[in-house]
Amino acid sequence: MLRLCNAVRDYAWGDTRAIPRILGREPDGTPAAELWVGAHPGAPSTTADGPLDAVIAADPQAALGRASATAFGPQLPFLLKVLSAATALSIQVHPSREQAAAGWAREEAAGIARDAPERSYRDANHKPELVCALGDFDALCGFRPLAATRATIARLRSVAAGLPVEQRLLDAWADALAAPAEAQALRAAVELLLGRWEDYGALARTLAERIGVGSAADAAGAAAGAPGADAAPGADGVGAADGGSAPGAPAPAAVSADGSCTDPLETLRELSADFPGDPGALVALMLNRVRLREGQALFLDAGVPHAYLGGLAVEVMAASDNVLRGGLTAKHIDVAEMSAIVAYRVIAPRVLAPDRRGVYPAPVPDFSLARVRQARGTALSRCGAAEVLCLDGEFVLSAGGEALTLRRGQSAFVPAAAPEVRLTGVGLLFTATTGLCE
Repeated sequence: MLRLCNAVRDYAWGDTRAIPRILGREPDGTPAAELWVGAHPGAPSTTADGPLDAVIAADPQAALGRASATAFGPQLPFLLKVLSAATALSIQVHPSREQAAAGWAREEAAGIARDAPERSYRDANHKPELVCALGDFDALCGFRPLAATRATIARLRSVAAGLPVEQRLLDAWADALAAPAEAQALRAAVELLLGRWEDYGALARTLAERIGVGSAADAAGAAAGAPGADAAPGADGVGAADGGSAPGAPAPAAVSADGSCTDPLETLRELSADFPGDPGALVALMLNRVRLREGQALFLDAGVPHAYLGGLAVEVMAASDNVLRGGLTAKHIDVAEMSAIVAYRVIAPRVLAPDRRGVYPAPVPDFSLARVRQARGTALSRCGAAEVLCLDGEFVLSAGGEALTLRRGQSAFVPAAAPEVRLTGVGLLFTATTGLCE
């Protein structure tokens, strides 16, 4: 077992306090967006024997196990993170394995530098993700029902009363959503909003300014019917069917029946405040908004458009850097390539609760995440290598006469060749391994 020292990434959207406090450091005002626990070459964790990626490369079979090395090659197939967002991350989508391989080969053949800002495919791998909330955590995920988005546009028409240019832009958006097939309608609407960046960015700014004069609900006026007609209050229990329930399982995520836990006009106001003039704030109104409660997780597969809006969470993902963005960012956006990857279909957010073992049932072989509150000599469940991250309390890992104590903010790598590891302790511990045995 190897104790890890992990890198903190200072992306601009990061909160300045949460991750330093987990690590026992005094916040210094620098954004601390992500804590990376793993062997990603961009910021590998370090051990007493050197960087973790180098340790694995020295003996992949011992570090990863035969099954993992055969399935994924001589690298750790997952990356574990703590994510702390003060503002929204970009609207983004990740490719399937086949799409990533084709995109990677295409950009390699075109001679685009691998670190070029305009490059879309940094590697040939897919990037499914699972994010587990450490408190209330807001995210956008997948497309809302078309009728709900049309109702939002109807309310926005009332917000834009007396503005003919804005009314015409809203009419064009509604017309795009009137296409006969669901996929055709969603694609046409997204490509319209992002393809006419300046026009719809200006529309987002104007609407947000008008909403900001009063409350989001009041701004729509009586013409839209009851305030919040496109975002009925309450939750519909999304996630129970996906994740199952277990004793002490978290409460259902707050997702309304029409795909938004928050008034969409309020979402527009919030996002436009951080990204003025960005039409991604309008694309966001086409997506489900979910508020995860502590202990709930959200699974994001290839093709699902999403954005994390704020909060603290643990995230595990396949080891890939492939991100295609669709707004709420100053980074490169390739609308055509992003649109080719998006799965244009209405879906409910895939909210998961842990099973009786504490494992979140992610349907991919690349990773498996488990949450541990209390252990009394419990065997660490792993399939190949594992990473262990303590976020509260104290846990002792025991294996073959060796003992390693982890306290808040500390972590360890357990090689596949290590003997059986037993956990003892109370607090909050996350373990990540491959999903090959699930």
